[in-house]
Amino acid sequence: MAKERRGCTRVELKLQTSLLLVRIDVYHSGMIDNLSLGGCYFPVDQGLPLGEKCQVDISFGDGLDVDRITVCGKVSRVDTHGAGIEFVDNSAETLAGLKDILKRYSSPEEQI
Repeated sequence: MAKERRGCTRVELKLQTSLLLVRIDVYHSGMIDNLSLGGCYFPVDQGLPLGEKCQVDISFGDGLDVDRITVCGKVSRVDTHGAGIEFVDNSAETLAGLKDILKRYSSPEEQI
């Protein structure tokens, strides 16, 4: 079995997300496939520039009680199905928001 390279637990989930590539002013909207404190995987049908800085807006909640968190990131990996986004905003507020999402959507066996 291959050793996990990620330093953060990844939770498989589907959450409405928008991705803005800041420098080239490109916008994508969709559902992320997974999330961790260190980043997310964003399916997209066209290649994104590796290393490009981006803004990730993740919506979460139920019914009318929907919240949103905005995280700064960069495109760290690209494949034929989408892009891995590494979060570069490590502020206490951002990490607390991400932890809230992960606790809400993770199974009891997963440690965040």
